[in-house]
Amino acid sequence: MLPLREQLDNILYLLPRFILITIFAACMLITVGISFDRSEPYLRPYQQRQLHVRKIARHIYLGNCPLRGELFGLRANLGIGVLVSVLDPALPDEQCLLDVTRQKAASLGLEYASFPMRSGSDATPANRESLRQLVAFVRSHKDRNIFIFSTNLDERTSEVQRALREEGIAPHGL
Repeated sequence: MLPLREQLDNILYLLPRFILITIFAACMLITVGISFDRSEPYLRPYQQRQLHVRKIARHIYLGNCPLRGELFGLRANLGIGVLVSVLDPALPDEQCLLDVTRQKAASLGLEYASFPMRSGSDATPANRESLRQLVAFVRSHKDRNIFIFSTNLDERTSEVQRALREEGIAPHGL
């Protein structure tokens, strides 16, 4: 066992280094957290997931949020001319996805619309109003292919599909 004096010297030698490393690590974590829009494409869940597209009417498609070159593929392969988001801008990760898809849509010449819906709370007045506006928007764009998306094919896209069926825009058979 080391004498008390040597133990104290070791502690005094290591303590400032430990504090500096801890401060550096905390700053790095805060930096990554603040710049989510830059780090988002490298996060495993978004990077490894695949785009899922479901056709619900002659000109309407539902799916999860398209990333990177997937928007170009939607335009080239399905003739998508209008992107409609039901992402919730109150959530930081969804706000980031909104910003990224809006920029990419503009660069590809796609029309972009957003009708925010809160996930998991489909009966809220705000969600019902967004659905009403979305249905009116889809009706006014019946001559263009529309892609409606959320983060995943979740209850929001299911609620959109139900509303479009109730309005007679999306048939039950597809």
